[in-house]
Amino acid sequence: MKKILWIGIACLSLFININIVNAEPVAPLSKDIFQWVQSTPRAGYYFNKKVMVYEVKPDGYIDTNLLIVPTVKIYDPTEIKDIIMKRQWRDQNIHRLDELAASAEFLKFNLKANTVTYFDNQYLDGGYNPLNVSYERPEVNISDMSVENVNRIFYEAILDYA
Repeated sequence: MKKILWIGIACLSLFININIVNAEPVAPLSKDIFQWVQSTPRAGYYFNKKVMVYEVKPDGYIDTNLLIVPTVKIYDPTEIKDIIMKRQWRDQNIHRLDELAASAEFLKFNLKANTVTYFDNQYLDGGYNPLNVSYERPEVNISDMSVENVNRIFYEAILDYA
C-alpha cells in the first residue's frame, strides 16, 4: 500500500511539474517602453523607461527626491513553482497562480535616503494581466545591500538610467 501511495505522489508531482514547465510563454515586452537590466537563472528584470515620474504632493508640488518607476520581473518555471509553494506554506491565496508568469511592482526611490519602497505589487499571467493576487515587500535601504545583490544591481541600473 505504501508503494502505491508513493507512486501516486510521484505521478502527481510529475504532473504538477509538467503543467508549470509547459505553461504558455510570456508575451514579449516592448523594447520601446521597457528596458532590460539583467537576467538571473530564475527571473528577467525590466523597468518602464517611458513612465519614470517624480511624486506629486497633495499641494501640487513635485518632490524631486521621490522617483516612481514601474517594473516587471518575468519568472522561469522554477521560480513560479517556488512562489506557489511558499504561498501555500503561509496559507496565502494561490487562486489562479497556475497562470503565473511575471510580477509588476511600482518602486518609489527616496533619492536622499537611498531607499526603495514597493507598492501596487501584482502577480501577472503570460499576457501581463493581473491575477488579483497581490503581495507586500518591505522598504529596502540600497546602501545596506551587497554590491553583488541582484536587486541592488537592478535599482542602481534604474537610477543610472534616470
